[in-house]
Amino acid sequence: MDIIIVLIIAGLAAIFLTYPFFISRKPKASRDINHGDEDIIIDPLSDKINRLESQKDSLYTAIQDIEFDYGLGKLSAEDYQELKQQYKLQAVNVLKKLDEINKVAGLNLIGSEIENEITAIRKSTSPHANLKCESCGTEYKTGDAFCSKCGSKLNGE
Repeated sequence: MDIIIVLIIAGLAAIFLTYPFFISRKPKASRDINHGDEDIIIDPLSDKINRLESQKDSLYTAIQDIEFDYGLGKLSAEDYQELKQQYKLQAVNVLKKLDEINKVAGLNLIGSEIENEITAIRKSTSPHANLKCESCGTEYKTGDAFCSKCGSKLNGE
């Protein structure tokens, strides 16, 4: 009877320990993350960009580490050159993948930020910024019907 109980406990322990290996984990196209009332959808493109950025950062760190180790004398010149070349090639491949994703998706983030700033500046400084009242010379904005100083009717520019 004691042997049966020991076997049952051992069997349950074995099932408990091996269960995670039998669960299939399929990558999802998008994951929903619940943050209170909001649902945030992480798309696979931004997830891939984040992974590539992480790889790029780790490769840069590795290059800095081998340069530091070479400076301390921990690496020979041959090993240093070989490792540096290897990490540089990997970094170039990651950068190429990031560029391809940006070109395909039209995600020129710096370019879009610059365009947004230019648009904001253009909106704030209208080409009609130097409109002046013919009677008193006070500047007015496009769309004003009357001068704010003298009250005379303005041209419909």
